[in-house]
Amino acid sequence: MLKAPGTKRLNLKHNELLSNAGFNFNLRRYNKDSAAGIKSLALNLQDDVHRMREELAYLKARATRHKKTAQSNSSRTMYWTLIEVGVLCAVAAVQVLTVRHFFNKVGWCRLTL
Repeated sequence: MLKAPGTKRLNLKHNELLSNAGFNFNLRRYNKDSAAGIKSLALNLQDDVHRMREELAYLKARATRHKKTAQSNSSRTMYWTLIEVGVLCAVAAVQVLTVRHFFNKVGWCRLTL
């Protein structure tokens, strides 16, 4: 019998506890006195741990690759934004100079009202 904090007592068997904890093996098929069963269980656990480590290594590599991609995209976006700001300032300067030239009294194309 187990008692979870703040709850009623739980009637769970050993296998149910292991399956609730995320373990996926059945201890009933192994005899407690059987060395072969224990060895087989240890090998299965070793294989599972090995697969988990491989998965973790893959996930770390993928996260690193995605982080590099995000940083690259961010830097390219920043460069393009700076180029756009420069072009926008250049266009604004050309427009100001053009309007000043049109309304200048000495200009060759003076507007008369």
